[in-house]
Amino acid sequence: MAVALKKGEEITVGKPATDSLPTLAFGLGWDLRTQESKGVLGIGGGKRQRAVDLDASCLLFDANKQLVDQVWFQQYQSKCGAVTHTGDNKSGDAPGADEVIHVNLSRLPKEVQTLVFTVTCFSELNFTKIDNAFIYVIDSVDNQELARFDLAEAGGDHSALIIGKLRRSADGWVFRAIGHTGDGHTFLKILPQVTALID
Repeated sequence: MAVALKKGEEITVGKPATDSLPTLAFGLGWDLRTQESKGVLGIGGGKRQRAVDLDASCLLFDANKQLVDQVWFQQYQSKCGAVTHTGDNKSGDAPGADEVIHVNLSRLPKEVQTLVFTVTCFSELNFTKIDNAFIYVIDSVDNQELARFDLAEAGGDHSALIIGKLRRSADGWVFRAIGHTGDGHTFLKILPQVTALID
């Protein structure tokens, strides 16, 4: 059964390197907030939804907190091939997860110590048109959901969210739920904030 994470909580999702390491899928999903429309001269109004383009990114850091690679809508695969993005969903109307990032823990270079997952609002000024945002972590081999983090911060007047981080530890790979808000329409704008949150 999946663990429901709250901000600041963490879960071990990969055993030490001496054991078999899984390939994980980090799925980001969200709903479009329904808005009332009055129409022209009050005629033809009703409820409507406007497509919102959110972008999920995965940032790879070394032990010195230096960014060594990134996977986002301009680069769908890391240089090492261990991290892949399934593609940019520009509407947010897909069932389940809208964007998915796969991480093959066995293929990550030793220099990579931390992976940080972010989502930025590309098509709108902020997240005010978003509801029910979440991220789940799935073991892709047996399709078992390991953890889920509901992003209560989504839906506000910020344009970026630092969702969580995956880091190496003596016990294996650990995912920590962060849920830190920021402002920037790509990860480049919030990179200082991301770096500050790395142990």
